[in-house]
Amino acid sequence: GAYARVSNRPQILKINRSLFNAFQKSLFELRNKSLVKTPKTDLKELEIQNGTGRFLGLKTSEDKWVIGRESYPTDPTNWNKLLNTVLNLKAKEVASEKPDLTSFGLNQPQIVFTLTTTVDKPKETVMLSQKGDKLFAKNDSIPFVYEVAPEVLADLKLGEKDFRDRHLTQFNRFNVHKITISRSDSQTELTKDGAV
Repeated sequence: GAYARVSNRPQILKINRSLFNAFQKSLFELRNKSLVKTPKTDLKELEIQNGTGRFLGLKTSEDKWVIGRESYPTDPTNWNKLLNTVLNLKAKEVASEKPDLTSFGLNQPQIVFTLTTTVDKPKETVMLSQKGDKLFAKNDSIPFVYEVAPEVLADLKLGEKDFRDRHLTQFNRFNVHKITISRSDSQTELTKDGAV
């Protein structure tokens, strides 16, 4: 059983075990483990600098993402995966409660991403650096250095070309009723027969 007593009363009370367990948490369990504060709905720009160079993702007025000032459309699958990796970056451990960048390789980070919001807030920047088999991260607005899961590197190491949409056409194949293939000397027409 679990029991409690209020310090200025003599009675001992039987309490629910879950209340007792609620106090059996470490400081790390009680901390906010999210490294990024920007909500996806407010995000307007995402700039990434990594080993491949620097590139910028911009959200258009139609809520579509494009890459760079040339406005290349993004590959929705790869880009959304990157956004989820960035926005859901969580700490595994607190590596240091002091902003000691050099010990964790963050004085010369391997990856830096900056988020700009649609609302009147300052930019949010996160730096990442790998030392051995550990990956460390620091948000410029939080004094702590965190250890994060090294698996996030797979998405964050990709370059601009990996996020460009390479589709020549996009349509729902089930809605297509006719395809015309034109060559220099002939033309072929394929027509759907029935629903399939």
